[in-house]
Amino acid sequence: MRNSCNIVLWLAASAIGCTSNPDRPARSSLGCAQAVIEQRLPAHLGDKLTHCMAGALIAHYCSPTEARMAGVAKEIRDAFTGGDVERADLQATLAGVRCAASATDVAATEACCTQTCATCSHDAPGRDATR
Repeated sequence: MRNSCNIVLWLAASAIGCTSNPDRPARSSLGCAQAVIEQRLPAHLGDKLTHCMAGALIAHYCSPTEARMAGVAKEIRDAFTGGDVERADLQATLAGVRCAASATDVAATEACCTQTCATCSHDAPGRDATR
């Protein structure tokens, strides 16, 4: 079941393809999102703040559309792998996409996510926040 989910997610994510961002870490949508999460996302953030920062960073290094797709794909994956499927997670990811439009660096992005996502600043790291 997991392999079929990964294939569907890969096909959907790869349909967007690459953009002209010179800082883009990978050509495919899935590869770009995974690389950003692995290489750029700060560790030990609370669950919602992790979603917000992931959305912002993917929007910045990949594209806003790919960040939205990654947020939806993450919740779909959670549904099939025993993770916590929460609307608030997707809302935090979308808040991050909005933060990416105005933030100039990672610190500004984190400040925006903390201010925008009401539960982020009080959120303890959770099992869903793990990569």
